[in-house]
Amino acid sequence: MGARGPDSAEGACGDVGRRASDLGADAADAADAADAQAWVPLPQAVAELEARTIQQALQRTGGNKLAAARLLGISRATLYQKLALPGIAAPHNAAHHPGD
Repeated sequence: MGARGPDSAEGACGDVGRRASDLGADAADAADAADAQAWVPLPQAVAELEARTIQQALQRTGGNKLAAARLLGISRATLYQKLALPGIAAPHNAAHHPGD
């Protein structure tokens, strides 16, 4: 009964001497190292997300800023204010629409 053959759970694992808690520590260390490299401060993360979302809305509406603003749930004036910020620009292929 105490055999550790290939049919037992411990033998099939191949890493008999390791405990689940050991694996958790190694995984946590690896996650910490990855997080340290990929960490972005919250204001920067929010600004990047906002810029991507605005660009996607403008692409989806063919550059129509009024339609993009409505899709985003903001006013056209707010969209124009955000487009004036560094890092947020209308797509270059977006056509100008009357009323924008």
